[in-house]
Amino acid sequence: MRIHALNIPFDRLAEPADQDLAALRHRLDGLLDGLPEPAGQASRRVAVYGMSPAGRRIRRDLAENRPHWDVAAYDLRGAAASDAFAVLPVSELASPPPRVVVNCAPPRGVLASTACIEQAAPDADMILWHDPHEYVETAHDAYDLYFEALSPQPAPAAASLAAAVRHSYLAAASRQWREAAAPEGEGSDDLGQTLDRTLSAILRDEADDDQGKVRRLLELADRHPFFTIARDAAACLLVRLDRPGQAVAALAPAVRRYPHCHRTLAKLAELHLLAGDREQARQCAARATPLVSSGSRLRRDYELLAAQPREAVAGKWRARPLRPPLQPRQVALHCAVPVWGEAFVDLFMRVTLRSLFAPGNLPYAVGRHPVRFTIYTDPADVDRIRAYPEWRRLNELADVRLERIDDVLAQSDGPGGNRYDRMSRCQDHALATSGRENRFTFFPLADLLFSSHFLQRGLEWLEAGYDTIFFAGMRYAKERLLREAVPQLSRDDAIIAPAKTLFAHAAKAIHPIYQRKIRGDHAELHPNSYFAADADGNIYQHFFAPTPIFIAPQPAAVSIAATLDADLGYSVTDGGLGNFRYVTDTADFLLLELTSEHADTGERQIPGPCPMAACANWLRHAIDPVNKLLGAHTVILRQADGPGLAPEARRLARQVRSLLL
Repeated sequence: MRIHALNIPFDRLAEPADQDLAALRHRLDGLLDGLPEPAGQASRRVAVYGMSPAGRRIRRDLAENRPHWDVAAYDLRGAAASDAFAVLPVSELASPPPRVVVNCAPPRGVLASTACIEQAAPDADMILWHDPHEYVETAHDAYDLYFEALSPQPAPAAASLAAAVRHSYLAAASRQWREAAAPEGEGSDDLGQTLDRTLSAILRDEADDDQGKVRRLLELADRHPFFTIARDAAACLLVRLDRPGQAVAALAPAVRRYPHCHRTLAKLAELHLLAGDREQARQCAARATPLVSSGSRLRRDYELLAAQPREAVAGKWRARPLRPPLQPRQVALHCAVPVWGEAFVDLFMRVTLRSLFAPGNLPYAVGRHPVRFTIYTDPADVDRIRAYPEWRRLNELADVRLERIDDVLAQSDGPGGNRYDRMSRCQDHALATSGRENRFTFFPLADLLFSSHFLQRGLEWLEAGYDTIFFAGMRYAKERLLREAVPQLSRDDAIIAPAKTLFAHAAKAIHPIYQRKIRGDHAELHPNSYFAADADGNIYQHFFAPTPIFIAPQPAAVSIAATLDADLGYSVTDGGLGNFRYVTDTADFLLLELTSEHADTGERQIPGPCPMAACANWLRHAIDPVNKLLGAHTVILRQADGPGLAPEARRLARQVRSLLL
């Protein structure tokens, strides 16, 4: 199979331009005129694969302008008759085989479609309608296509195309990023903590006026360009000074550097609105909208953003927290967990709950705080849950409620199709309930095992004034921990494990996925975590999507657009300007995520290390400003005490700092 490219830039919704259709007809004329006539076949048989708007328009155009050709339409599984022509499944492509296939698949699917077409019609020529090379240089999700190109391809032409895609992506990534290796001793401290503390110190400095703080914040952002939170804070101060035009100028460099960050685009749209430029506000919001999933509340907010009253937007910006001093307060707690299915219910009741029965967890919490516990489940699991002795123990400790997931989904306006969507809608419901009742939310997922003072430490931080507590953990082999660790740590109705003792068990049962992450010998679909280990058994981690596991009552409705760890942190910390704590040392605060070694976790890996330029490019486009800051922190999963960071941790910190530069 020979592959020819038309180099048409990808637009998901646009129909082809007339000049592009003419170019395709010209290319087809040349190919068909130059091909030998196979015996017994129509000499002008052309297949159009992929019934996107482009594919349908091309099929109609060829029928109108080349009526003597035998043109057929195909898609992966076929479709109902469309525009007065049949759409056949690709499995029928070889009956009879076409002379030329026009592949209109979107770039994300170009490798799979090419392999499928090549296997069905290996002697045909193929024209790629969309330009995959332009796509990997400009699209925010181009890393996904690069990752697919790392996989072995089942046919020669697809393999050649994959090699070309890899080359184009790495060339583009390397132009945007070059490894800025810090000299030994420089940049090896905890950059995340340094930036976090510096931001708080500037904003809380009573000796400096707001204009002086703006200057210092912009200088901080210039020194660390990925730290766009500093620009956001400067813009907020300028709004308070009634200088929205200067606020636009303060934040705009963040959009130029990260043009696919929908959070920053939306903020810049609001600032343009405050500055009186509703058209620029509309354009920024239009750029942000397609970057979030269709049907989400966030997308609807972006679609309506430019029409908001200026006074409402100004009030929102002036009310933003800007790292106020910590104030001790009373805390009421709402524990909320979605769990369904026999296996997960059993794990939750026998392991997760029993670890929360340790004296430093629920017994501590209910002795000092009002506590409600909500379990979201399916109707089929209600009686199963109530049959466990742990159910009775939980009711002795707390005010417990069972919520039916179907009822929650019926009230929700978000997607609820897969298990992660179902969990997110339940967590949205829990956050809304907590907001109405002025409770802090704690999310103990159904497959977690907690250290014996987890809730006590978390509640102490909440009482001290932190609004969000983040934690980044790993997956551990469930079968081994249930077989070896849980029996040793069980005491009557509880699992009691100090954090370092728990990690000593866990370190022997690290899930194979995370063993590969620690070794660094596999490329990942989501390269959001980086690891090192020292001789004492401590593991060091930089994670760009930690979980907000404790969350203050929210003054306005928030919703999870993707998953708890992917995007909620930005919302509940007001883009990093609220008071939050990231637990970076697990000496007395640890949870384990228990996962079967045979489970499909969705964390795809391919043998072979991922080039630094590719990882840096993924982080640049896929990670929001809060998760960039959190990822710059060094997290210690601790077995042994020691002074400061080990050399392995310092080397890892320099590597991550280089990725962020």
